[in-house]
Parts: sequence; structure tokens; C-alpha cells
Amino acid sequence: MPSSPEQPVILFPVLVPRKGEMVDNLRVLAADGSDLPILSYRQYLQLVAQVLRTLLDISHGHDISQGRHLEAFEAERLALGAVMARADQNGKYDDDSGSQAIRTIVGSDAGSSVVNEAALVLASQLVKKLTSHYAVVAAVPCPPDGRFVVSYERMMTPVLELAPASNGILNWLKARARLIFGSRPVDFSITLDNACTTQSYHLIIDAQDGVFVGIQESPKLIDYFTAHWERLKEGRRRAAVKRRRAGENQDSPSPMPVASELNTPPPYYRFRRRSGQRYAHFYTRFFPEPIEKLRNGDRVPDVRFRFYEVPPGSVFRAVITSSAAALLIWLIGFVASRKADPGTDVPAFLLVFPAVAAAWLGFDGQPRRLLEGTLAARISLMATVLCSIAASGLFMIYKAELPYLRWDNLFHMRILGIDSLAWTILTLVALLNAASITYIYLARTWEFMHLSSRPSTFDGTREIVG
Repeated sequence: MPSSPEQPVILFPVLVPRKGEMVDNLRVLAADGSDLPILSYRQYLQLVAQVLRTLLDISHGHDISQGRHLEAFEAERLALGAVMARADQNGKYDDDSGSQAIRTIVGSDAGSSVVNEAALVLASQLVKKLTSHYAVVAAVPCPPDGRFVVSYERMMTPVLELAPASNGILNWLKARARLIFGSRPVDFSITLDNACTTQSYHLIIDAQDGVFVGIQESPKLIDYFTAHWERLKEGRRRAAVKRRRAGENQDSPSPMPVASELNTPPPYYRFRRRSGQRYAHFYTRFFPEPIEKLRNGDRVPDVRFRFYEVPPGSVFRAVITSSAAALLIWLIGFVASRKADPGTDVPAFLLVFPAVAAAWLGFDGQPRRLLEGTLAARISLMATVLCSIAASGLFMIYKAELPYLRWDNLFHMRILGIDSLAWTILTLVALLNAASITYIYLARTWEFMHLSSRPSTFDGTREIVG
């Protein structure tokens, strides 16, 4: 890349996605908001070849192009072939011949010519990473003080994950019900693939207005940290040379750390305390890189965030409509159970009104909102519509003195002043619907008030110590 003597250019890897993964609408920005150029695929491969040759030269103490190290040349050829190879249709690539060829240089006859084994380890790790991934490299102008800021924007399509039956029948039903009723809860998980590339990693999720942080968790993060920290403690009890060579052994079930990892502090993370705010903040430092064949430490965990509606929201509308429907159904059932024909058709129109209001308030939302309504509100509004329509039909049956649903002589009881069994059942269903959604609304409101009134410190802190 062209550069001036006054302001050199640094080739900085911004993203390292897996092979086969498309990066949509990527924009890499400098500190002043200007676009930064990105290396083409050919330039990226040339950069990898130069870095790999530099590491091999350092490992042997001189330029290997003089032709005295055929094993290194062969390993370099295999490594570059693995880096340039495409992924399969499933986006996977399992060929480890390139990094393995570089690792075996130490144990071969040419191992005596290696003067810097750490450079050889770095070369093997580089090839292993770029065999299954590729780097998006940006050309960043470096200011005189050597500090620069790079940000990037990309379009990401979230993956819809429906709860499997193994998570419980209730979670399975709720996931399918959200699709049926059209609710859009703000619930998503973000992988921490980039956390191991920095010493200090911040993840900030800024949601829209009208929501607050309800759940923030990473269930597998503690096990991941513990597995890597136990690995480091195990390595500190062995000799540095033996520990490094054991870590390079492919058949080792728990690879040992290299010497550069011995002084690594324990990993640490924390969440910003929930205070009724619309954004979430996750912080971690000294995040370990995943290692194959390390139990609980071979896959980077995800962080899950779930946002709830700020009261009143759609749940409050469901409370109003369900309460109005329950009151009207009880009132008209109280009258109709004593006098089948009150002499007017007004009750039939009154009973239809909650159904119309529920349909209008619940499903005539803004199409661009991220949170279209909670599942509880949608189910309550649906129950209100059904109860109102059923009550209107029942009133017409009673007024016409039809024999259907007239079970008054079967059960002699009075509940809430209603003598009719059909009206009693319908009234109890409407009251149960109103009571359930009211409880949910009060619980969410209390939670929001509790979070908003407590001190704005942090919670979820955890440091792995030995």
C-alpha cells in the first residue's frame, strides 16, 4: 500500500471470519470517520506469504531462500496451499497439513538448524488459524504517536433459533407461539470470537427506546475460563521446555501452554449492572483463545441479552382490554342469567367492543419497531377477542331462548351472582385472563422500578483465581 514518510501505513487485521462466511456491507472507518482501504484477496495472500517467510527466516536465523533448508521450503509450500484452499459447501476446512508440517520441523533432521523455536510456533499458529479462517486487512495511517482508532460497520442477519424439545416442552411451545402470534422479543446471543484478539474487550449493545435490559448472561463462560486457567496452572508445574514440547504434541488430550503464556493473568469479566437502561455493557480482559481437545475450552462461549418493554407498553394495553372484557361479561352474564331478554341489543354491541379494541391495540403496531409486542400481551389480547365474541354469541342464544348452552337445571350454584353455568364459565375465563396479564404487568413494572432506583454500579463480576 502506498504511504508517505511522514505518515506510514499499518496493515491491521480488522476481522477474521471463517472461510465461506460472507461479510455484508463492510465499512472500515478511521478516527475521523473516513473510509479506510481494504486489501484485496491477492494482496492479502501476498501479505500472508511475506509474514510466513519472515517467521521461517527468524526461526532459522537467516534467509532460508539460500536453498539449504528443503524441509522448511516444503512446509512453507504446504502451509500456503492450506491457506489458499477454499472451504467446503458446509463452510468447513479440516486440512491441518500445513501447520503440522511446520511443527514437525523441530523433530526432523532439520530441527538442529532451528535457532528460534518461538518463531516457528507462531508460524504454525498463524497457518492453523488462516487454514479455516481468512483475515480482512485494512490499511490504517499511523500517526506520529503510534496510536490509532479503527472502527467498522457491517450488516449481520440474526439467526432464528427455536428452542428444541430438549429444553423443555414449555420453552418449545413458547418459541413456536411467538411465530404464530407475531411477537418480536429482543432476545439474541453474540459470540465472543474477537475477545481473544485483545487484552481488554468491551461489548456494548444499544437497543431502541422503550426497552430495558432484562437478562444478561453467559452460562458457559465460567467453565471456559476455568478450563484455560487450570491448563495454565498445570503448565506452571512443569519445566518450560518440556511443557512447550508437550503442547506441540498433536495427540496430547490437554495441550500445555507455551512459554509466552506463563505470565498471563487470570481471565476476568463483568456485566454492567442493570439499572433500567436500554443498553448492555459486557467487559472482559485476558480472554483465552480456544484450544482444540481442551474440555470446555475448545469453543468460544456466547453472551445472551434479553430486553423487556418499559412499562406501560403492550402489556398495559392488554390489561385494559382484558379487564374491560371481564367486567362487561360479568355484568351482562349477571343480568342475562336472571332475564334472558333484557329488551335491548346494546349488550351484544358492548361485548364486541373489547374484541375490536384488542385487535386494534394489539396488531395495528408500527411495522419497523424491533419489539412488536410481548408473547404474554398477544396471548391475552387473543383471549380477550375470543371471550368477547363468545359472550356476544351466548347473549344472542339466551335472547332467542334457544335450548343450546342452557344448562341451568344441571347445576344449582351461584358464582359471582351468576346463576347460569355457561355465563359462569365464560366469566371465570375472562377473569383469569385479566388477572394473569395484570400480574405480569405488575411484576414487570416492579422489576423496572427496582432496577431504576438502585445504585448504578456493576454486577456479574467474576475473576478466575487459583
